[in-house]
Amino acid sequence: MPRPESPRPDLLGVARVLLLLAILALSLRLAWVYETRYPLNGVGEPPLSLIVPRGSSAEAIGRQLHALGLVRYPPANTRSRGPSPSNRSWT
Repeated sequence: MPRPESPRPDLLGVARVLLLLAILALSLRLAWVYETRYPLNGVGEPPLSLIVPRGSSAEAIGRQLHALGLVRYPPANTRSRGPSPSNRSWT
């Protein structure tokens, strides 16, 4: 007579999932440490300075941040296609 299947989960499958989650958690932790602990400029160098003039657009600020090396990619085209429905004047 065949043996009925056990209601217990497959231990090998559970171990694989736990290993995958542990590797994912470790990878995220290492990425976080790399992004937050290592300075952008070397020891003894003056701190980076960012001056945002009044009225600067988000794109201009993004270009400044990219030029200083504070963000990896230059800003995307952020031109608006007209007023947002949430910014309407209800006068």
